[in-house]
Amino acid sequence: MGYDLQKNLQTKQNIDQQRESLSKDLNFWISFLAKHQNYPDAYFQAAVLEYKLRDSSKAKMYLEKGLSLDPNSENGRKIKEFLRNKLYF
Repeated sequence: MGYDLQKNLQTKQNIDQQRESLSKDLNFWISFLAKHQNYPDAYFQAAVLEYKLRDSSKAKMYLEKGLSLDPNSENGRKIKEFLRNKLYF
């Protein structure tokens, strides 16, 4: 019983650390976008990070903005296909 509790606590700490790291990365890209609104790859990065943080509406918003800037982006199309399969939009 004690081992399971220890394992669960460690798992929670790992998840919390991952979320914190993802949030820091996302904050970097959001800050970057505040200065460089016409950089589609930054929107794609933000979309992936929002997906990983489980905010599908923001992921879709960032993806669509990036694709509006560069509709022919191979990276953007790959992310769109991935999110379409995962989020059903």
